[in-house]
Amino acid sequence: MKKLILQKQEAQPLVVFLQKPELKNKAARLRNKFVKKLTAITAELDEDRIDLCKEHADKDDKGEAIVNENQYQVQDLEALNADIQDLYKEEVAIEVGEYSNNFAPLFEYLESDDFDYPLSGQDDACYNRLLDMWEDAQEQSEKGDN
Repeated sequence: MKKLILQKQEAQPLVVFLQKPELKNKAARLRNKFVKKLTAITAELDEDRIDLCKEHADKDDKGEAIVNENQYQVQDLEALNADIQDLYKEEVAIEVGEYSNNFAPLFEYLESDDFDYPLSGQDDACYNRLLDMWEDAQEQSEKGDN
């Protein structure tokens, strides 16, 4: 089964990009399904980041993380930042199923001449990343990788 593989930190920028172009019919519906999956990855990333902050935070007498002005009190920011960077770079796979989760029409539309959306800067980077992920999934499928 094809898998779209991305780093967790890529999910949110891809959501922002995908919500910009006006899409119709099946492409719009599939975009919404894909955005839901990316949004779930982003939510999990946020939860994991908070857990890391709690883990690295100084603890009070009861073993609870110390919070000052809505921020965790952390002495070793370097270690926390290293762990957060590792978390952001973790890869996650979105499976492209044969039926309801088949995103092929969405990516085919994004690659087609019918996709008429001006691209520059971050939008261009996100667009190219999406197509790279799709191409990688196609190659994976051709090789028979799981």
